[in-house]
Amino acid sequence: MAERLQQIIRGVGPERNPYANRARAEFARDALAELRGDPERAMDLQLMLAHESLQGGDSATAAQSFRRLMELLARHRPQVLATNRTQLRLYLAQSYLRLGEQQNCLTNHTTESCLLPIRAGGVHRLPRASRSAIAVLNEQLAEFTNDLSARWLLNIAHMTVGEYPDGVPARWRIDPKVFASEYDLKRFTDVAGGLGLDVDDLAGGAIAEDFDGDDYLDLMCSSMHWQGQLRYFRNGRDGTFSERTREAGLLGEVGGLNIIHADYNNDGAPDVLVLRGAWQRDLGRFPNSLLRNNGDGTFADVTEEAGLLSFHPTQTAAWLDLDGDGWLDLFIGKESTPGETHPCELFRNNRNGTFTECAKLNGVAVTAFVKGVAAGDYNNDGRPDLYLSIQQGPNILFRNDGPAASRATNAWTLTDVTATARVAAPRDSFGTWFFDYDNDGWLDLFVASYWIESVGAVAADYLGLPSKGARPRLYRNNRDGTFTDATATAKLDRVLLVMGSNFGDLDNDGWLDVYLGPATRSSARSCPTACFGTRTGSSSRM
Repeated sequence: MAERLQQIIRGVGPERNPYANRARAEFARDALAELRGDPERAMDLQLMLAHESLQGGDSATAAQSFRRLMELLARHRPQVLATNRTQLRLYLAQSYLRLGEQQNCLTNHTTESCLLPIRAGGVHRLPRASRSAIAVLNEQLAEFTNDLSARWLLNIAHMTVGEYPDGVPARWRIDPKVFASEYDLKRFTDVAGGLGLDVDDLAGGAIAEDFDGDDYLDLMCSSMHWQGQLRYFRNGRDGTFSERTREAGLLGEVGGLNIIHADYNNDGAPDVLVLRGAWQRDLGRFPNSLLRNNGDGTFADVTEEAGLLSFHPTQTAAWLDLDGDGWLDLFIGKESTPGETHPCELFRNNRNGTFTECAKLNGVAVTAFVKGVAAGDYNNDGRPDLYLSIQQGPNILFRNDGPAASRATNAWTLTDVTATARVAAPRDSFGTWFFDYDNDGWLDLFVASYWIESVGAVAADYLGLPSKGARPRLYRNNRDGTFTDATATAKLDRVLLVMGSNFGDLDNDGWLDVYLGPATRSSARSCPTACFGTRTGSSSRM
């Protein structure tokens, strides 16, 4: 598998590789050095250098290049600058804010870094980058006084230098009460740095599980970067962890925005599925990996021999015993886009270490941009059902009705009951799960939202202003095959750009809570993390 992955990566040139930002930035830098007397070409190259540097983590160069680009536009294309100055200023401010994060939150990390509202140990020791961002944002707000994105970022920038709230001009200040928690969930302390777990990579999945059977939770984490190494940390049973990636036989297992685990072969040792290619469209034709836990601290990639080898973009799947035979089957959601058709896959467990694909036979070869899959017995009939969260389309609920009338091999009846169950929204969604949030013995359903025009949509929501941003859905089970939208009642009707998320009883009060981690987009850099408690229907934002 390691060699197969490298062959795929080598087959994509840097001009198309989404992670070859530094190579493209170097190309733009070299071309600018050789350029003579061509302002049009110079502006194109400055834009390229600025954008690729920002995406590649060279925030200082990005800031310099955006400034240089704006100077060139002012001299040669003033109308273009006038039309695009808002976006260029926000990109420039973003470059400075990211530089500040790199110099402080990463290089000088503390347990309070990047926690909103930023204060105490989270305040930057090196404030220069944030002050540059403040100057740019003040310039933007002086011209566009109602720019909520700039206003939000200005308040964040002042937090990073310890000048919030009093240092923010009154007309643009966001009241500290906006950030106050509505429920005291108590604080969690970041101990990753002291344990060597603060790995620095792109977004990925994480698993906490007892992989070696010693009754202590170990950790595994992935990265969506094509060369992002899957990493395994063994619990030392004394409050420490040691990285055992090499010893576990995982070197070369790269990429994967998500990883999920299950004991697919019933040997008592949890195995891992790595999901690859998410968001990459035609470049996302990567294979997933099924990593069999050998029970001795090592894993073996058995994807091909298990019958799971295929090449489609994905990041979501669900293990479920579809047919009730005591062996876990597997449903994988795929990402189809115009011109790129990738039907979802359903793999039936053959109970001998192999699987048989049967999605079309079972009527679930859905062609859509699937971002979340959840399995749960919502109607308490003893059979697990399936819910699919879809970007820019209605979500789908499949009811598991048991063996198909034809009784053909691997034929199972899965009925689309979305309309009658009333669970199609929101159109722009991401993670999803079944859980009994009201403790009535019936599984409810949560679907995270995933769409905003800019960080201004989040700011508007915090300030009680109208916002077009997508909102999640909490569906309460009516115990009759239908659901009621309880989002507003539970105080979850917030504008949230959610990617990583999960649920659990965070305060040990017997009621399930929800943790929602925000995604990062170019114009939505500083969306806060949100944490919601369900005990009293109240919420807490941290």
